[in-house]
Order: sequence, then structure tokens, then C-alpha cells
Amino acid sequence: MTSLFKCPSCGAPLKYEEGGGPITTCPYCSNSVIVPADLRGPRPDANPLPATPVPSEERLASPEELKEKIREMRQTRRLLRHQAREERRGGKI
Repeated sequence: MTSLFKCPSCGAPLKYEEGGGPITTCPYCSNSVIVPADLRGPRPDANPLPATPVPSEERLASPEELKEKIREMRQTRRLLRHQAREERRGGKI
């Protein structure tokens, strides 16, 4: 559905298509215009997904566990870089 409203800067008629963004541009004065809330319709829910509880068997990792995992990943990354560098040089690993 198309709605009409006036540009607050120049008074030109502006068309707004339902479902469009909250801001439009006036084709006459190129001013950015906030579409009136009553034309935009109801605001969609910010979080449409329902909150799901974390099962008791799943727990978040402790900071120490995360640090150890990061150390392992960095070590693996260094090893892979070293292997790639050796392969580019044509050497054996």
C-alpha cells in the first residue's frame, strides 16, 4: 500500500511504500526524511526468536579453557604456516 505525506523541508508530496525503510529521500530537495511512525506500521520485534535455555549438560567454557584452546589454535596455525613455507621452498618437512 502506498501512502503520501509531505516533505518537512520543501512541502513536496512523498510516496511511501508499506514495508519500506524508516527513512526516505525527497526527490525534489534531496533531503533525508524520517517516515512518520503511523505510516510505517507496527515495529517488528527486535528479537523474533524465542529464548531457549541451555541444556544442563552444555556449559560454557571457563576463561582458562578458552585460553588453552586459543594457544592450541595458534600453535596449529604456526605449524601450518611453517609447512606451507617449506613446501613453497621445495624442501622436505
